Amino acid sequence: MRSTFLSLIGLLLLFSCSYTQKIKDGDTAYDRHQFQLATQLLEDEYDNEKSRVQKGQYAYRIGMSYKNLNEAQKAIEWFKIAYDYQYGSEALKEYAFALKQDEQYEEAIRAFKELGLEIGSPYEYRKDINACKIAMDWASERSEYKIEEASFSSSASDYAPIRYGVDEILFTSDRTIDRGKKEKDEAIYAWTGRAYSSLFIYNETDYSVEPLQGPLSSEYNDGTATIYNSGKEMIFSRCFTKEKEADSYCQLLRSERNGNQWSNPKPLAFQRPEINYIHPSVTSTGDTL
Repeated sequence: MRSTFLSLIGLLLLFSCSYTQKIKDGDTAYDRHQFQLATQLLEDEYDNEKSRVQKGQYAYRIGMSYKNLNEAQKAIEWFKIAYDYQYGSEALKEYAFALKQDEQYEEAIRAFKELGLEIGSPYEYRKDINACKIAMDWASERSEYKIEEASFSSSASDYAPIRYGVDEILFTSDRTIDRGKKEKDEAIYAWTGRAYSSLFIYNETDYSVEPLQGPLSSEYNDGTATIYNSGKEMIFSRCFTKEKEADSYCQLLRSERNGNQWSNPKPLAFQRPEINYIHPSVTSTGDTL
């Protein structure tokens, strides 16, 4: 799976969803969480800018856009440019954490030390420095585990796998797949510039991957499911996008299984408006979410 797995992420990816409108400048795209578009517009504006100060501001927002797209290496590049153009300690901070995320630990340690000195608090980031050192030690040790990419992974974001049946795995992905309808297949999620996320089933017997059909598939971002009660109940995240509204929110929905069919999912009662609820997990006893 892609490195974006660690960010579930930042994606479902599933935080406040943004509506689509005609946008002509990078700042507006960024403010509307249309980060894929923001990178394109902001990079053009950066190239046309003469002022170093303004270039630093553009570079920082480009870096933040790539951060939200989980493209750490590009974020690193732009945060470094922003810092070199005197954006300030915030750019250096993002640069250090991006290096850490990308497992460039030696460079991250140097950046954290420089950051501590710049803000006048040399030990402010000692926990992050120690974490980098520990990770470097782990990397040098021989692991008893073998980690390799799953055969059903794609170039899209594939994450949150759970056991669905004896020989099936249920996972979340924003891959594009033909469902025989246009509404969701051709829709682009403005945050990522890719398809909306859906639940998919991987069959370990015939190696097929198919979208989960029925009421658990919608035009919204669906994913990160948990199954309990002997496979008869499911709770998953759905992030609703409301036309002409800047932001909408993610809820946890519950569905019951009858044979091979799932019921129309309903929101859990404890949720409050304008709050994101995501990534559920039910304990093995089935009584705690």
